[in-house]
Amino acid sequence: MIKNFTPPLIFGIFLGFAWQQFEWLFWLNFIGFVYPYLWIKSSNTNSVKVAQMLLFLLPWFAIGGFWLNSYNTNLYLFGVGVYSLLYALPFLMTIAVTKKLQQKFHVLSFLIFFLAVEYIQEAFHPFVPWFNLGNGFAASSFQIPILQILGSRGVSLMVLVIAFMLGKSYLNNKAKQPKRQCHWLLILPFILPYLKSHEVIESAKEKVLFIQPHKQINHQLKTNEILFQLNKENLTKVSLALAPESFFDATVGDEFSEFQKVSSTFKSQNIPFYFGYVQKSPYKNLILNSSFDTVYEKQRPVPVVEANIFSNLSSTHKNADFAICSEAVYANLFQKKAKKGSGKVMVFSNDIWFENSSAFKHHALMLRLRAAETGNTIYSVANSGLSGIFLPNGEFQLIDKQKLVDIQTILPIGINTSFADYGDVLGRLSLLFAPFLILYAFTLRTKF
Repeated sequence: MIKNFTPPLIFGIFLGFAWQQFEWLFWLNFIGFVYPYLWIKSSNTNSVKVAQMLLFLLPWFAIGGFWLNSYNTNLYLFGVGVYSLLYALPFLMTIAVTKKLQQKFHVLSFLIFFLAVEYIQEAFHPFVPWFNLGNGFAASSFQIPILQILGSRGVSLMVLVIAFMLGKSYLNNKAKQPKRQCHWLLILPFILPYLKSHEVIESAKEKVLFIQPHKQINHQLKTNEILFQLNKENLTKVSLALAPESFFDATVGDEFSEFQKVSSTFKSQNIPFYFGYVQKSPYKNLILNSSFDTVYEKQRPVPVVEANIFSNLSSTHKNADFAICSEAVYANLFQKKAKKGSGKVMVFSNDIWFENSSAFKHHALMLRLRAAETGNTIYSVANSGLSGIFLPNGEFQLIDKQKLVDIQTILPIGINTSFADYGDVLGRLSLLFAPFLILYAFTLRTKF
């Protein structure tokens, strides 16, 4: 019995550390996902397979999602449970449909169900799609061409295919069977994107001022510290000023006194100023301009902390689009923002929630994936001090964490990507085929 339950635990731990230490252990995703192939090919009973599945999933989310403790322990336990149930669906559906199907359909079924679950999670947001497999490579660059064509779902499929080939090789060696080299041809579709070139469009250089506080009181900032720094900075030719979500140290009153202290500095220089603002009642997240007008309202939830708001974009700055915080993990949302005219998105975040966990940097670097997918240049400003500029060719620059106010000269670039034009084709196809596969299996099992 121990022999049956030790491997899923070990492979699940591999995945957990691949997400907890994503910058240097991301390659463990390839090793960790060898187990689903071994699981599919095993001859264990369904009850044993279900237990093995849970032993595989729980360490992944218990270790990889430990950053949720930065919110609170109850949310962490809730997250581990929800993610485990969500990613159990591909395993359970594979068990259901392969009972009557031929062995060769087992792997195909799992791939379709896995990608369909990822797509549903992201497109219809039952929960934040943080653990979508493609998001696990936020710190690496090799997948950039795949992202530009197939999006993060293409990276998920690539990881699964490579892991499954490793699993097949292992089983062949264990059975002392000759390797079938033709199976390695399955990797060719993921090599082809590297041969595709995209036109790079350069915009005019601009000087952008980032206010990125690294000292917080109740997750917020003392305004006088900003004013002190701005008095020292040369604002000449600054074309844009950005401040993070949860910008003030107190709720702005009728006089807007705290806001006016900062905004007047930019108004006197005719500098556009945008910042994120958390309303207390209801608990909304907005992006406001220097006239205190709402230019964007958050469209995605963070469980417990923020309300579930699904409003249309009210208005936009003529030279950019906007996003707030957890929206960074939604590839489909950013694909809709891929405005070929501007090619620029500003992201405002309240990353202090993550404190010093691995999610602190993971959240920021996920914007590399969104930039590559949509071909947009992304400006990110956070009150954790981890702000940055992310270019669609995979290059990025994180702004010095110790600087409260920093001015950067940026050359925005845009790339016309296939993902921006056509969206998540792999996800939609998986969602299309999944119910037909279930229906096909059901009809085979039904006696007329």
